[in-house]
Amino acid sequence: MYLTRKQSIIALKNMMTFNKELNILFEKFNTSLKSNMGRRNALLSGLQEKYFADALMEVYPNTTSDGRTGQPDILIPELSLCLECKLTSPLASTGAIIFQSDSMTFNNKPNGVDFLYVIANKAFESFAVLHFSGLTRDDFKKESPGSRGRIHMKKSNAMLKCKPLIGGVINKRLLIIEKYKNDLVATRQSAIERLGSLQALIEKANYGTKKKQRLEGVCTREAIRLTKKVAHLEEKIEMHLSKPPLYSITYENLGEICQTKNLICEV
Repeated sequence: MYLTRKQSIIALKNMMTFNKELNILFEKFNTSLKSNMGRRNALLSGLQEKYFADALMEVYPNTTSDGRTGQPDILIPELSLCLECKLTSPLASTGAIIFQSDSMTFNNKPNGVDFLYVIANKAFESFAVLHFSGLTRDDFKKESPGSRGRIHMKKSNAMLKCKPLIGGVINKRLLIIEKYKNDLVATRQSAIERLGSLQALIEKANYGTKKKQRLEGVCTREAIRLTKKVAHLEEKIEMHLSKPPLYSITYENLGEICQTKNLICEV
């Protein structure tokens, strides 16, 4: 992997500094940048390209960040690689994160394109940096009418090609499945213990007595109930296994990262 966590932290620190200066400038003219994350990200997207390119130049000196229309966001000649950069934030209304690209990005790129998505929170203090290797047009959905060439990522495909550098990606579907599996193990163990206990009482009861008959009835009903519960949990597991992944993004606070006094932050 040519892009590292350390390089990402360097780039983000520079972006945070620029963002602070922008906020001061906006406040000077009696307006606010913090109220509109879309506007903020648009202003900082060019800086994302520049600062990540600057960080990469320490290892790959010929790295460039052109910025012109039709040119790759970052070009690394030493690796014959192009890196597309995107800066986004969760939607204020739903909290969803939209991973977008332009359909033309994939023109004449049969081997795919690398992407660097930076997801920033509202305060621009916590981030996820996700590096995708070799995304193709098939990793994105069909172009919608009126989208002007913008296409949305198929996360179920693309996340298989993702390496988180800061923050992380969680497949919530796997967590749900794991919970049901744990419940299934606990239910089966409970069934063994409960039915075993009832069977022991039945064996102690005198043959033909009402007590023995009552215990046998309880045992039968318990066996039916527990069998249904096991079947229900197995159905839940199968249902979630058949569904596509459900991804959630986790963030890291850049200030907290650097407060750990890790050498990675001594820049």
